[in-house]
Amino acid sequence: MTEPAAQPGPAGMPHAGRPDRTAGVSYVLTVFNKRPFLPLVLPAILAEQRSTGGEIILVDDGSDDGSARQLEEFAARCPAVRVLRQRNAGVASASNLGLAAAGQPLVRLLDADDVPVPGSTRRLQAALEATDADLAYGGMLRYHLGQPLPAMPPPVVGMAWALVPRALRAVLTNNEIVPSTTLVRHRALDAVLPLVEDIRTAQDFQLAARLAQRGAVVRLGGAPVCWFAAAAGNRLSASVGRMYADTCRLVGRHLDGPFAWPAAEAQFAARRNAARTRRFARRHLRLGWRQWLDLEALAWRVRLPGYRPCRADLAFLAGIYGE
Repeated sequence: MTEPAAQPGPAGMPHAGRPDRTAGVSYVLTVFNKRPFLPLVLPAILAEQRSTGGEIILVDDGSDDGSARQLEEFAARCPAVRVLRQRNAGVASASNLGLAAAGQPLVRLLDADDVPVPGSTRRLQAALEATDADLAYGGMLRYHLGQPLPAMPPPVVGMAWALVPRALRAVLTNNEIVPSTTLVRHRALDAVLPLVEDIRTAQDFQLAARLAQRGAVVRLGGAPVCWFAAAAGNRLSASVGRMYADTCRLVGRHLDGPFAWPAAEAQFAARRNAARTRRFARRHLRLGWRQWLDLEALAWRVRLPGYRPCRADLAFLAGIYGE
């Protein structure tokens, strides 16, 4: 197989060379009742694994729709594949299980309805090697199950990759880092795991924020690195209110402890979530007058220069959503 020519990075930075084939990749796929998508997703992951070397770890999170059997049959045909099973405990728990089992220097964590673009892992790997970043990620392109995968856009000259300035602030502002679009150094994951498991959604935000706080993040330009299902059952992000509520809870969890954010970033996150909760409540919720007064008071208080976020304030914001 002929490797694509390396593309230059931004001026003044090292050039991306050919990815080192000795640095294998652990592909970790978490699955809960995604049977219709697996015939499309599994072969795409296998093609990536054969290109980069490494292993495929399939984590069945207590599926009851036939997904588990599909995973076992796929693993029986492919020596590089192994299946881990657990009772349904949520995607964060399944991710913790699969990532703990990963044994390669690089890790690509995938959702079971996202299809990796051919050659995308090698592009992500080249960006990591050029920058020594902890995490590389790219864009996504929607697809519809049962229809042909959309064609990739033509290459964009001069947009190989770019380091993300103030990566943690970027995640807190508008997180666009989805696990299926990323490649992460194993050593970085070791430093930020385990993920909080009792909060069932917003795990993408949790992992991205921890990695962005730890080290450099690089974003690929040009073609997307995976196809994202336009519609899929059991998608946690379908409940916007629940996702926003869980984001508030996760911000509260990162105010102290081993993964505490710097004070300025914690203050920024609290302000942003208070403003978003206020907007969401105005558009979608019917609150009692006492809740409105308390919400307005907090939305005013978080803007004060000396405000210090606390878990009680974030818990209050989470409770507004009723989730």
